[in-house]
Formats: sequence, C-alpha cells, structure tokens
Amino acid sequence: DFLKQQVVSCLSDFGSDVIKTGMISSPADVEALCAAASPCELYKWVVDPVMVSTSGHNLVGPETVTTIKSKLFPLAWIITPNLPEAAMLLGRDVNGREGMVVAARHLSELGPRWVLIKGGHSDDNGDGLSADLLYES
Repeated sequence: DFLKQQVVSCLSDFGSDVIKTGMISSPADVEALCAAASPCELYKWVVDPVMVSTSGHNLVGPETVTTIKSKLFPLAWIITPNLPEAAMLLGRDVNGREGMVVAARHLSELGPRWVLIKGGHSDDNGDGLSADLLYES
C-alpha cells in the first residue's frame, strides 16, 4: 500500500500527463500502480519493463512478467523493452532486424500503441553499430 499511497500523493499534489514506469518488482506493485493511477485522467503511459540486469540476470519472476503484460501493456502509449526484455516478455529469443520487427508486432498485440525495442544489446552487422526499432500498432 506504500507504493499506492506515494503514487496517489504525487498525482494529486502535482498532476501528470505521463506516467513512466521502470522496474516493478512484484505483481502486487503492478496492481498498486494501476489502482493508484486508475481514477486519474492520464494522457500517456510509458512502460519501460526493466526485467533483466545488464549482466543478463532476471530481476523479476514470471508472475510479475505476466501481470505487467496483462495490466500495464493495455494502458501503455509506448513500451520500451531492450532485446533481453523483449525476449523475456515473449518467451523466446529475439535475433536480427526481422526478429525485432516480429517481436514488436507481437508485443503491440498486448495493447500499447507504440513499441520501441532498444537494440543496444545487438551488433548483427558486425560493424559496432546497433539499431533501435520503433513500431506503431
């Protein structure tokens, strides 16, 4: 309930056009965030599903992943997973540019208007460059 109280307090004191999420560690926190924000007229949700550490370790369990997908993604204007997070959300590897397009299409079916897959973990061309992919539903 602490998280819910903090969100309600911030929204009522300052208002907001946007809510941006980061790492949400449990299904209960997802539910609290949704409950706190539901009575407010919000313009846009930016959901950054921080789920995988830079060293590749999972930061959240499967129940949290499922709850984020079912509760937050339908509210999202844009979601911004990186490649490992997109793979975790879909339950399969995301490889290459075409794999990013397919992943973005599948993620868009969960509700967000936009999907930005951050490709910083990829170097498919061997040229030292990576590319992000922005997909509109």
